[in-house]
Amino acid sequence: MITIIFHIVFLLFSLFVLLQSISYSIYEYKTEKNHYGSIFFIIFTLFCVIYSNFIIWKN
Repeated sequence: MITIIFHIVFLLFSLFVLLQSISYSIYEYKTEKNHYGSIFFIIFTLFCVIYSNFIIWKN
């Protein structure tokens, strides 16, 4: 039971981090005109969130 709650909390937290990083990336894209940096940041964060959730759910 505890592991299911931990998995759900970890998933919610990682989705929160993903949304925050996407909003920061949009800010960088629009105001700072940092196109490559913002696109790379979204891809890197998406990869990290997917990989970390895969590792947590696998164990």
